[in-house]
Amino acid sequence: MNDRVIECSALEIGFGRGLLPPFDLAVKKGEILGITGPNGGGKTTFVKTLCGIIPPVGGKVSFPSGALRFGYVPQQTNGSPDHPFTAYETVILGASCKKGKEKALEKMEMLGISSLKDERFCNLSGGQKQRVLIARALISEPDVLVLDEPSQGIDCDGETSFVETVKEINGESGTSVILVSHHAEMLSKLSTRKIIMERNGVKGEV
Repeated sequence: MNDRVIECSALEIGFGRGLLPPFDLAVKKGEILGITGPNGGGKTTFVKTLCGIIPPVGGKVSFPSGALRFGYVPQQTNGSPDHPFTAYETVILGASCKKGKEKALEKMEMLGISSLKDERFCNLSGGQKQRVLIARALISEPDVLVLDEPSQGIDCDGETSFVETVKEINGESGTSVILVSHHAEMLSKLSTRKIIMERNGVKGEV
């Protein structure tokens, strides 16, 4: 039985030209794949390619078990002081069904942020923002959750809570997780497999 949910074959990523040599890579159902490497090594470009945000330069990405739903949490940027959305409104932006309101409240409850429902997103702490963005990504009940540099703006207590949250999501639903991070300790705590992505290629267990 093929337990691979994503297969990359001779994949080239970039914008018009490849950032690194073609590579093969598979993501298995229920695993937490950690990706690290230097800035400019193609990590964010890679996950955006998997999610279909940008097309591959060459090679292909296939889904052996059928089409997948992705939940994508991008790198955090500082919110504008005039950002109009509350935490709840930010979460519901991820909804694409009639039960969006119900789902938003359900995911906020799951992540322990129901009390932040009416707080403005830009006023939240780094850890709180990360939970709001994860809740938004989970509304679609994704097969694969992609987290790009999730430790940005999170203190030590927030990081511990975040690790527990990701383990819970992965363990309860069997959701595959792709975790991009420079944070070696976080990767060691969370990842079931790690790779290094840099300009001269992909290293590690592929």
